[in-house]
Amino acid sequence: MNVKFIILLVFSLNLFSSNIDVEFKKFFNSSFISDRLCKQNTYHFVNHLIDKKINLSDAYVVSVHDEFQDLNNFDSRWGRKEFYPSGEQYFRSNWFYHFFLVANGKVYDFSQADIKTESLYDYLLNSYIPKEEIKLVLGNKFNEKIAIKSFVNTKLQIHSIANFSEDLDTPIYEGSFIELFAYSSDKEMISNLTPTNKLELGFDRYDENENGSITIYEPYGVHENKKLGLITNPTMICKSYGFLGSVPVKSEHIVKKKQDAIKLSGSMKTSTPFDFEDGDFITSYSITETMPRVKTQPLFHIAKKVTCSDLNTVLNNL
Repeated sequence: MNVKFIILLVFSLNLFSSNIDVEFKKFFNSSFISDRLCKQNTYHFVNHLIDKKINLSDAYVVSVHDEFQDLNNFDSRWGRKEFYPSGEQYFRSNWFYHFFLVANGKVYDFSQADIKTESLYDYLLNSYIPKEEIKLVLGNKFNEKIAIKSFVNTKLQIHSIANFSEDLDTPIYEGSFIELFAYSSDKEMISNLTPTNKLELGFDRYDENENGSITIYEPYGVHENKKLGLITNPTMICKSYGFLGSVPVKSEHIVKKKQDAIKLSGSMKTSTPFDFEDGDFITSYSITETMPRVKTQPLFHIAKKVTCSDLNTVLNNL
């Protein structure tokens, strides 16, 4: 590759990042920013950058979801002032979900305690992992190891700039929060069709897509020597076939009369905090019935096809 081209590319990326930095500082204390409205804050900022004609080709929006409100952040603008055992203060919030923008490898989060931008890796470590072991409100201890374990089962969604909206939008990727840590530190992901559980799984066929994803057609499980369709939870199905996440927008389901189907559930473990191995995802299942009356709800129907991928593949193909 031409050396001049490389220098120009690096200069261009730095210029775009610098422009976003300037706008972020202006926007941080503007009337558009509100407490507990992280999605709207991010949405307004993205639209502001688009209006300014700033290049967002290397940008995406991240959302993290914890249904038990256990997503702890230790650098929160509107958080409670607390102290580590050493006496160092921090500001902690715990959320059901959180949204922020990533552009050119840097994070723009209006819920951070200060006006600053950090690399994705530094942001994740400084915001979501405590520097020392602490006790939470109910007296439960919380440390780095416990935090990382919780991220394994915390939902991650990636939203494209083009389709990101203030209301509901379909993410371009859904997986586990721990993947973002692995991605930020250049670790490998699992991408294979080897089942990672004791349930016998199969499929009619699969396609290898140009972008590195895999589309599985009519996946099924075997229960008491019968082939039963899988309830359409794309992320759970993909993890059972050895992928860490799914592309929900490309999944389809079949609406049929009431019939037995397999509902997958499971958990994921990691051998080390940021590395994944085959067999790290453990699947269990139960037998349920489909519900044909609710035609728009995939989780009540059998999967016709699911597209599986990993975070590296999706972000490298933005």
